[in-house]
Amino acid sequence: MTGLVDYFVPAHFPAEGLQRRQARIAVQSVFALLGWGPVACALYYFGGSPAAMWAVAAATVTSVITPFLLKWTGSLNIAGNFLILTLYALFTGLGTLFGGLHAPPVNWLLLMPVYSLLFFNARSAMVWMGVALLTWGGFIGAELLGHTFPDQLDPRLDLAHRAVGVLGLSSMVFAVILLKDHLQSWLVDTIRATAAETRTVLETAPDGILTLDLEGRVLNANNAAARILDQDRDALLGRPIGELVVSLDARRALESAAGAFGLTEEHSAVRADESMFPAEIAFGALEGSGRQSVVLIMRDITERKEADRQLRQARDEAIEASLAKSTFLANMSHELRTPLNAVIGYSEMLMEEIQLMSQESPDAPQQRVEGFLPDLRRIRTAGKHLLMIISDILDLSKIEAGKMTTHIEPFETRPLLDEICDTVRPLAEKNGNQLSLNVDGELGPMQSDATKVRQVLFNLLSNACKFTQQGQIILHARSCDASGQMLFEVRDTGIGMSPEQLERVFDAFTQADTSTTRQFGGTGLGLTITRHFCDLLGGDIHVSSTPGEGTRVCVRMATSLESTPAEKIVETLPA
Repeated sequence: MTGLVDYFVPAHFPAEGLQRRQARIAVQSVFALLGWGPVACALYYFGGSPAAMWAVAAATVTSVITPFLLKWTGSLNIAGNFLILTLYALFTGLGTLFGGLHAPPVNWLLLMPVYSLLFFNARSAMVWMGVALLTWGGFIGAELLGHTFPDQLDPRLDLAHRAVGVLGLSSMVFAVILLKDHLQSWLVDTIRATAAETRTVLETAPDGILTLDLEGRVLNANNAAARILDQDRDALLGRPIGELVVSLDARRALESAAGAFGLTEEHSAVRADESMFPAEIAFGALEGSGRQSVVLIMRDITERKEADRQLRQARDEAIEASLAKSTFLANMSHELRTPLNAVIGYSEMLMEEIQLMSQESPDAPQQRVEGFLPDLRRIRTAGKHLLMIISDILDLSKIEAGKMTTHIEPFETRPLLDEICDTVRPLAEKNGNQLSLNVDGELGPMQSDATKVRQVLFNLLSNACKFTQQGQIILHARSCDASGQMLFEVRDTGIGMSPEQLERVFDAFTQADTSTTRQFGGTGLGLTITRHFCDLLGGDIHVSSTPGEGTRVCVRMATSLESTPAEKIVETLPA
C-alpha cells in the first residue's frame, strides 16, 4: 500500500517536507473513500433509494481521478479541491433528494472544512466553512420561499442515512489519525535532527560557549570552553561566572546580554592553574520554555594581543628607522653639498682663469691649457647634476621626516612664469622643442612659497623637455577666483605613458620602466617631490597621457595659503 500511495505523490515534493506528507494523506483518504463508497451504495440500495445509490457511485468513481490528477498536475491544491468539490456536490445532492435542511446528508457538509484543513491550511478551511454556511442558508431560504423538498419517512432509509454517516465520520477520523501520526513523527524527527545539528555545531565550534542562569551560574559548556579554561567540562557546571571570568559577574552579564546583539567585550579569564589570559566575549539572551538564560561566546585572544603588540613594536621600530634614515640623508646631503659646491666653484674658476689667460696673451705657452676646458665643463656639469640629485634626496628626506616648511610671501605670478620659461628654454631647444607660455587673462599675485612653485613647474617642464623630441611644450596658466586657486597645465607631444605606467608615476625612485631610465636618466624623484609640494601648497596634481601622443599634467595651487577655502571648487583647464 505504501508503494502505491507514493506512486501518486509528485516527485518534486520534498522528501521530508510537510507537502509530501499532506499529499500522502490525500491519497490515503481517497483510498478510504473507495472503501466507503461501495458500502454506502449497498446501504442505499437496501434502504430503497436507487437515486442515492447512483449518486454515491458516481462520486466514488469521480474521486478515483484525484490521485491521478495529483500526479499529472503536481499540485495538491488542484487535486484536493477537486476531491472536496466532488464530496460537496454529493452531499448537496443527497440533501436536496432527502428533505433539504432536515436531511442527514446536509450535516455532512461540515466534513468539507475538515478535509480542507487536512489538505491545505486554516484559511482554506475557513473558505469551505463559509461555503457550507451559504449552502445551509440556501436550504433555509428555499423553505422560507415555500419550496418543498421530498420527505423520506421510510425507516429503512433513515437507518441507511445513519449508517452512511457513521462510515463517513469513520473515514474522517481515519484521515485525522493519519495526519496526527504523520505530523507527530515529522515534528519529532525534525526536532531530533535540529537538536543533533545544534549539538554538533556547539561541540565543534572553536570558540567556548557557556550558558548561564540569571544568578550567573554555568548551566552548560561546550568542549571548546573546557579547553580554553583548561578545566574538565563537568567541573564548569554550577560554577559562578566570576570564578572563571574575574572581570564579569551575573549583573554585568545580564546587562551585556540586553545590549546590542553581537557586541563584544574584552575580559580577563582564569585557567585551572590560576593564570590570567585576555578573552573576547560576546553576549546573548536565550528565552524559551519559561526559562531565561545568558549565552557567552568566549575566545582566547592571547595570540592576537601578542601579535598586536609585535605589530606596534614593529611599527614603532619602522618609524624610528625611517626617521633615522631621513636624518642620515639630510645630514649626508649637507655634508656632500659643501665639497660639491667647492668642486663646481673651482671648476668654474679654472675655466675663467684659462679664458682670461687666453685673452690676455693669445700666443703665450699658457694656450696649451685650453685643452682642459672640455674636461672642466664635464666636471662642472656632473657636479651640478649630482648636486641636483642630492637636493632632491634632501627634499624627500625632509618630506618623510615631516620637516618640510614653507616660506610664504607675496609675489607676482606672471614674472615668475617668464623666469621659469627662460630657464627651461635652453633644455627645450637642446632636443629641438618649442616652448610656449599661454596665459588666460590677468593672473595677479600669489601668496605662497615662490621657491616651491618654481620647483614644481621647473620639474614638470624639464620632464616634458626630456621626454619630447622635435615637439611642442606648452605651459598654460589661469586664475580661478571661485575656488581661490591658480591652475597650471604642462602639455607636451612626447613619448607619453601607458595606464600601467601612470599608476606608478608618483612612486619614489620609479620611472616608466627600466628602459626609460637607461635612455633618459634621472632618479624618479621629481614627480614624487612635486606631488608633496602641491599638497603642501594647498593643491593637487593630475596626470593624463596617451602613448605616442604626449602627456598632460594639471596642477592646482592655492592662490593664498593664508585664506585657502575649506571646500575646493574643482575647475579644469580647457582641453
